[in-house]
Amino acid sequence: MISLSLWIYGKPEWELDLDEDIDPNLFRMHGEELKQRLNIIANMTEKLQASGWSATGALYTIDFSKNLTFREAEKELRKLGFDPDSFDLMELEDEEELEQF
Repeated sequence: MISLSLWIYGKPEWELDLDEDIDPNLFRMHGEELKQRLNIIANMTEKLQASGWSATGALYTIDFSKNLTFREAEKELRKLGFDPDSFDLMELEDEEELEQF
């Protein structure tokens, strides 16, 4: 079983320069960036779900899983037009790991 994590977004202070002198335009620019990022995530989610990946929402990510080996997952991701190295892929092997996912 393969677990794949797709980062959505994090805490504002992780993504923004929130120092003492906050520029309001920072939020406008970040809003545009978030819109683009979420559209990309929506497209990726559609492709993965259409290929049989199960999706579960987590705190900052969407976690996908599918019963594949690591190599099969890499091959499938390339076929879908994704770079496997841009994902956090983990092969879950034992029952304890599967239960945590």
